[in-house]
Amino acid sequence: MMFLVQFLWVIFTLILVCGVVTNGDVPPGKTFVREGGKFTLTCRVRPTGLHLWYKDGVPVVPDTKNRYLLEQETSPSFGSEYVMLMKLSVEQAVPIHSGEYKCSSFSPHSHRIVVLTAAMIRTNEEVPGQGIILSPPKPLELVCNTTEALSSDVTWFKDGVLLNSNDRVQIISENNTVFVKSTTDNDTGEYTCAVMDPDINATILVRTRTEFVEMFHSSLNLVQGDKLVLICQVKGIPTPNVTWLKDGSPLNTSDPRIKLEANENEVPNSKLIIEELNYDDRARYTCEANNGVNNVTSTILVRVKDKLAALWPFLGICAEVAVLCAIIFVYEKKRVKPDFDESDTDQNVENKNLSDQREGKEIRQRK
Repeated sequence: MMFLVQFLWVIFTLILVCGVVTNGDVPPGKTFVREGGKFTLTCRVRPTGLHLWYKDGVPVVPDTKNRYLLEQETSPSFGSEYVMLMKLSVEQAVPIHSGEYKCSSFSPHSHRIVVLTAAMIRTNEEVPGQGIILSPPKPLELVCNTTEALSSDVTWFKDGVLLNSNDRVQIISENNTVFVKSTTDNDTGEYTCAVMDPDINATILVRTRTEFVEMFHSSLNLVQGDKLVLICQVKGIPTPNVTWLKDGSPLNTSDPRIKLEANENEVPNSKLIIEELNYDDRARYTCEANNGVNNVTSTILVRVKDKLAALWPFLGICAEVAVLCAIIFVYEKKRVKPDFDESDTDQNVENKNLSDQREGKEIRQRK
């Protein structure tokens, strides 16, 4: 049915003759239409002879793919003479609609339609739309190439402010390039290369990777009731988004003892504070940071000991010393006592011998 309607329309238009292309919704010449925009071409013709719209020398036949819409209406011109208004419309323009339009193959007038797309400005991004990763102090080079349909005159902006050449930044207009030899973190941002006529631009987002200024130690020992403070020392542009994990699961921040604050680099939620530790807080804590460029993690094992953990070994040592002293004391006491007994016995024997000797002497003298 659609093919029959199209065929009848072509046959009908063949009975018209093209007049002069006059002012319509799109004037003669080059007209820029944004992708997805609408345009309408109007041709005034006399209602006799042959007529047909052409695009780049090929007759325009509306279908569901090209989405052309052909309309006609009759209106009085000067005096009682009537003319036919032939309209060619597109509701949502796409790149295939770019080209030169005429209302007949021999008409001296034409409309040049250029459908503006992002592809008309090509940047030096490795992946279009992903931006460029800056690694200070390495050089930065940004390039915007325009297609033939656009002007080659490009103006550069950084974060919405006009960018000019200076001691650090060099703008090379011959190849639409911005070059920074020695970069810093301040060179990150949103760079825009813009063509003023027509108004079309491309944006290059310059960012840095997320990286740790200082990694966590492997473990940390604390005592029950102590305060835990873990600082995730990360940096990156844009500012990284920090999340905390406990043994691989999201940290329960609803606990009133747990607080998340920004560190000295103003990175939100990068400082973890837990008041009055208990045994349940013993775990592996992971800081995970992501700024849309890359993801980094750092993990630390937090051990929680009993308050009296240091007292029990001390008391054990004291008990061991006391037992050892008691053993030594008893041993020494038992060892010394026999010595005293033996010395007394020896003394008695010696005294007895002395008395015997004296008695013998006395006996001999009496004789």
